[in-house]
Amino acid sequence: MAMLAITQNPLTAAAASASTYKIISSKSKIEFTVMRGQNIGARGSFSGISGSIKFDKAKPALGNVTAKIPITSLDSGVAVRDNDLIGPKYFDCQKFPSATFQSKKLKVLKSGKLLLEGNLSLHGFNKPVQIFMNQPPKLVLSKKGGPRFLNASGTSSLDHSDFGLSLLPLHPDGAVRINPKIALKITIVATE
Repeated sequence: MAMLAITQNPLTAAAASASTYKIISSKSKIEFTVMRGQNIGARGSFSGISGSIKFDKAKPALGNVTAKIPITSLDSGVAVRDNDLIGPKYFDCQKFPSATFQSKKLKVLKSGKLLLEGNLSLHGFNKPVQIFMNQPPKLVLSKKGGPRFLNASGTSSLDHSDFGLSLLPLHPDGAVRINPKIALKITIVATE
């Protein structure tokens, strides 16, 4: 689920060197939207994301992102539903407490948008995922010579059945039906 890639104006990138940024857990999150037909079935988020981003302005496509997402951080606004989802019949957080993302490559699309490809390990499965970034990540200098911050966002979608997940054990009568694709919005803030 989380990630990030970096780009820089090639004219200013030549003199740059690689930096490693640590993801700020309190400022980074993954929001999800689950649909039931044409209607929103549920919304929520995962927080507490940790990891690192290696970024070389001169060679942005060689950057590397590693992120860990604690599944127990799930918050859909309904405590009973959250407890069911992190329990043994869905995510099974006792056995699979976190998901991890490892980037593989960054592509610049014809539209100028960026596509970050990587692998997501979730619920005992390891599957390729794609994250579309509408704009390049931004480096922000803090005031008075403090650390630099890296801000990035992107969107993705997952089919929960690709990771061995199904709502049927929670609702054996089939009363709850959702679209298999779950939309994700990823926001990452990291610092040197």
